[in-house]
Amino acid sequence: MRIRSLFFSMFAGLVLAGCSSEEDITSGNNGGESGEPQFLTINLVTNSTGSPLAAKAKAPGDDNATFEEGLEPENKVTKVRFYFFDASGNAAHVRNEGGQFKNYLEWTDVLEENNQMPNVEKILSATLIIQSPKGDAAPAQVVAVVNPTVNPNEERSLTSLATVAYDYQAYTESGSFVMSNSAYADNGAEKMAVSVVGKIHKTSGEALNDPVEIYVERTIAKVRLNSSLTPIEGKTNIFKTSEDGSQKVTVGGTETEIYVKFLGWNTTAVSNKSRLVKDINPSWPGNLLGTTPWNWAENFRSFWAVNASGVTYRYGAFVPDPESKPIDGNLFQAQAKTAFDKSQWVYVNENATDYANAQEGAAPGTPTKVIISAQLVDADGNALEFAEYGSTRTTIEGLKELFANNCGLYKKETLNGATKFTKIKPEELTVKTATAVGEAGKDVAGRYKAYVQLAEDEDKDGKWYASNNEDAAPITAATANKQLKGLGSAKVWKDGYTYYYFDISHFGNKKGVVRNHIYDANITNLTGLGTPVYDPEEIIYPEKPKDDNDTFIAAQIKILSWRVVNSDVTLDW
Repeated sequence: MRIRSLFFSMFAGLVLAGCSSEEDITSGNNGGESGEPQFLTINLVTNSTGSPLAAKAKAPGDDNATFEEGLEPENKVTKVRFYFFDASGNAAHVRNEGGQFKNYLEWTDVLEENNQMPNVEKILSATLIIQSPKGDAAPAQVVAVVNPTVNPNEERSLTSLATVAYDYQAYTESGSFVMSNSAYADNGAEKMAVSVVGKIHKTSGEALNDPVEIYVERTIAKVRLNSSLTPIEGKTNIFKTSEDGSQKVTVGGTETEIYVKFLGWNTTAVSNKSRLVKDINPSWPGNLLGTTPWNWAENFRSFWAVNASGVTYRYGAFVPDPESKPIDGNLFQAQAKTAFDKSQWVYVNENATDYANAQEGAAPGTPTKVIISAQLVDADGNALEFAEYGSTRTTIEGLKELFANNCGLYKKETLNGATKFTKIKPEELTVKTATAVGEAGKDVAGRYKAYVQLAEDEDKDGKWYASNNEDAAPITAATANKQLKGLGSAKVWKDGYTYYYFDISHFGNKKGVVRNHIYDANITNLTGLGTPVYDPEEIIYPEKPKDDNDTFIAAQIKILSWRVVNSDVTLDW
């Protein structure tokens, strides 16, 4: 994405502690009495190749870069907070608030003055007045936070500020896109704060001619999805599940080809927070992302990151009708977005190297994914509900009949004084998910499996027998269910519901999402029936059925903002 070139030409009148000398104030000099104005001009620039970076240089491999303007809400600025530090990263006091000195101040008088596209989209000006205590040294470093809606408004050292992390994704809905200093490596050191040493002058004219540049980037990433699949003739959203038409099921005695209809998509396995300022390891090797360099010091950028400590991941349910079937705490319904033409998007928190793997710079252990909710249908779009048990495809009732005939469970009945054993009937059985019967869960694979069990009103101890021998003793309901489980699991597409998913790739084969990027995925091929959904209200922790080798969805990943990166992703079910 070509981040809209957002310049803040900030004329900041600094009332630093007064200095009787005619010399300009430099870091380390005492400010003297507070109240004497000194000046610092700050240009605050969004970090993208669409900004003056494009005129300065191109990174290696950037010959085919494509960029895109940000949307108005993504670039809207309501407030900027500046944190000042001394050379050691300690808080440098710049504001007197009721007798208490703070090391930050805020600018809210945001006015757009000019538009100079393509390199400059907005130019904003501000005058900042700073008061320092008598005898304090002038600040040496500064960090800017744009739209600090949820950031700490207390004094922070540079080290403390670097640990701040929030769910910045949640605030994009209200149009608050938080941005902060771009972090990168330079001469083996991490650069986060920008030096103001030698930039503080005694006149505004001198300051305007000698500005400090701060490059900022959004704390979140953006994901879009496009489908270039060819629908079947006469339909707009129905696709083949096999090139040769071999995916079939018998419906009402007629063999019917299975097609798929897309219902929607969303992201899942989304990290619950991003750092306020990107963290990196300056010792990462240059080939961390393969042939794509991860660091671009000459233009104040880097393209990989370390997650905050304690990141967890959020998932959602399939939910065929989120409005009529809401789920408490479910933030990521699989079909939240219904367009497959890049006209819809979602924002996600950064998810790169896990905090514990900062030294290695490895891909995240839990990559953020795109999940596609779908429905298996016939050529007219009618849902195909069926079960697959081994090589047998049947109805759900047929599955229960198959289990009733083969599970070896009996009921003892007495009629007219005579006792006889009768086989369990299909209507005395039900189908439950692997999670519901305790066979799988968030951290245990096999969640897509379905098990035939006793129906709830039949789940009683002493009612069932494991044989039809006259001397057979009754068994508990738990034992009966265990005997049913012994026949194995099935895959059941309730109402035809299914899903596909893929991990989002960054550059090359590196999975992960990094702030200030757009990830464009293009579905180029789809084969197979996806992962079955029996209970659409159950939270989905995506996985692929292990016994299927003929199902995959392929996607081309394009990453925008700095450059467009094409990569093919094949997902085998």
